Amino acid sequence: MIENGKSNKFVYEEVADSIATQIKSGTFQTGEQIPSVRKLSKSLGISTTTVEQSYILLEGLGLIQAKPHTGYFVKEAKAHLPEIEFNKNHDMHHEKGAH
Repeated sequence: MIENGKSNKFVYEEVADSIATQIKSGTFQTGEQIPSVRKLSKSLGISTTTVEQSYILLEGLGLIQAKPHTGYFVKEAKAHLPEIEFNKNHDMHHEKGAH
């Protein structure tokens, strides 16, 4: 595991976390193109392979989508929020029923 002084995460995981946070906070909107692999690689001073790994991870989570010869785009900025809200509501109903 690569340690960069801040955490025990791999660099690609930290990059993916950062982009996911920006998507969920609304910095990147649904349908918006995120920085190209080369541009992000250059601005962060990391390899293109690391950025590609981050984007593959985000794609697997359903947050971004690759469009061949065009780039990566945000799929659903709030994709995972309904599930989280459902879990909170489910827990609240469970707690109410238990009392």
